[in-house]
Formats: sequence, structure tokens, C-alpha cells
Amino acid sequence: TDKLDSSMRESALLTEKLEKEKRQRELDLNRSFHLHEIEIEEKVSIMKQVKDLEEKLQINTGQCNLLLFENSNLQKELRKISLLNQVLIEKSKTKDTVLAKL
Repeated sequence: TDKLDSSMRESALLTEKLEKEKRQRELDLNRSFHLHEIEIEEKVSIMKQVKDLEEKLQINTGQCNLLLFENSNLQKELRKISLLNQVLIEKSKTKDTVLAKL
């Protein structure tokens, strides 16, 4: 009977130890699963931020291209005005020369 009692106590201790290990593994697994969920949520959040930044970049790029186009047109107009100004200066000089000869 002593051996039987000893074996039963040993069996109970081993069963308790196995139950503790089982609970610990379940806790570890749940913790791991929760951490994995958090990582996924963080990745989704980062991907959304990247998408938002890409959209803003696309809008800003479009605005920059429009400004470059407008700047190019303004430079062309400035060249035309400068050329017209040169022509008017030459005409004025010619007129002054003609008047001076009279």
C-alpha cells in the first residue's frame, strides 16, 4: 500500500505539473497570437500611411508640374515682351535720328 500511495502521489504531482505546463503553453500561445495581431495591425497602419503619403506626393507632383508649365509659359511671354521692347527702343532711336536730321 505504501508503494501504491507513493505511486498515486507521484502520479498526482506529475498530472499537476503537466496541467501547469499545459496552461503555461496556452498562455504563451495566446500571448504570441496577440502579439502577431498587433504586428499585423501596425503593418496595416503603416501601409495606410504609405498610401496616404503616395497620394499626397502624387498631388504635389501634379501641382509642381503645373507650376513648371506656367513658369515656362511666363518665360516665353517675357522673351516676347523683351523682344518687343528692343524693337520699340530701336524704333524710338530711329525716330529720334530722323527728327534730329530735320
